[in-house]
Amino acid sequence: MKNNKVVKHAIILAGGRGTRLAEQTKTIPKSLVEVGNVPILSHIINHLVYYGVEHVVVAGGYKVDLIKEYFMSDRYKYQGSITINEDGVNVYEPHLPKGLKTLTIADTGLSTGTAQRIKRAAEYFDEENVPFYMTYGDSVSDVNLSEVTETFYKRNNKLTLTAVQYQERFGILSVDPANNNNITKFAEKSMSKDEFINGGFMILSPEIIDCIYENDNDFSKDTMPRLQAAGEISAHIHLGFWAAMDTQRDYEELNNIYDKKPQFFLR
Repeated sequence: MKNNKVVKHAIILAGGRGTRLAEQTKTIPKSLVEVGNVPILSHIINHLVYYGVEHVVVAGGYKVDLIKEYFMSDRYKYQGSITINEDGVNVYEPHLPKGLKTLTIADTGLSTGTAQRIKRAAEYFDEENVPFYMTYGDSVSDVNLSEVTETFYKRNNKLTLTAVQYQERFGILSVDPANNNNITKFAEKSMSKDEFINGGFMILSPEIIDCIYENDNDFSKDTMPRLQAAGEISAHIHLGFWAAMDTQRDYEELNNIYDKKPQFFLR
């Protein structure tokens, strides 16, 4: 990365009920639904760690105890390398991804909105006043986070998000290339295929915590439009792979993609 800055902290929002994926989420949280026999949450963590993150806070809520149990189980350890020594005994490699120093599974409340989940999760960081990644526990991508970080420091906004190409069911945002890629508009729907959606994989300035008001519920609907109006959001445009697992159809498509192009996930 040109500016030699590495973001070492990250929050993954994983507290929602995932009601539109009820076929999978009746018994487990959405973040534990598997893509390629691995929970989508593990793919996201591996992605963050690959780009230098050392402390991940999973902001849990719905069935958060199952997330805790998963990461303490032998099942998670088996996702790492297994070495057979001379005596034929299985030896586990460290079950956290190499480079990850701390994984915190935080109970941020069953019905808490995303804005307050971020605020609560940030309290677990082992450093204060540092920028951090924030993303969603149901979206995966091959976005280069070093480039997102470079955009963040170059634009000097309070938030840089990953803008991905329009998909019909998401609200849209407009990016102004002539004005440092600042976000110029939020809207719920659009018919234009030339606009972008918020793909997560954001970098937030530590000042964002103070910008989340007590009555903010949804970060994207309550907090971000206020930041956008102040010219404090820029975008890193990503034209590569990005997908969100919101429905049973998404689940099936993601597993299809994993079977055909596992390089999008494996790190």
